[in-house]
Amino acid sequence: MSMTRSFGVSLLACAALLSGPARAERPPSYLGVDISYANEMDDCGAVYRSGGKVVEQYAFFKSAGANVARIRIWNDPTWTPYSNLRDVKKSIARARAAGLQVLLDFHYSDDWADGDKQLAPKAWETLSTPDQAKALYAFTHDTLTTLDREGLMPDLVQ
Repeated sequence: MSMTRSFGVSLLACAALLSGPARAERPPSYLGVDISYANEMDDCGAVYRSGGKVVEQYAFFKSAGANVARIRIWNDPTWTPYSNLRDVKKSIARARAAGLQVLLDFHYSDDWADGDKQLAPKAWETLSTPDQAKALYAFTHDTLTTLDREGLMPDLVQ
């Protein structure tokens, strides 16, 4: 290899090393609000105010900088008409109307669930572990399929 050609190859190799990898886009930042209670509060007659003026809850949080609404879903909450699929559809539509993304939080329970308490839905209590896994898949799949069919697919799922 000639000296000029060798120098040219070395120069190209150095340029490639110095340029480094392409900068990745900054990951999105989320500022969220758990607004699963909104429909229930409306039904109870709650009124929200900001600066003395009545405001719609979702629009208020959007104007305050929130960009995602966390909405919970329970399997079969017979003790309340909220946080079931019907209520979740209403919440997602309201969040979207306010310009918020939606994070759907599956509780996989008929009631409150968290790190310290995770009770299986009543319908799953007597199922074997493999059958519970199938029921969990079916509930998730059916819920998301229904939401997608109605144009309400969440942006994020947890």
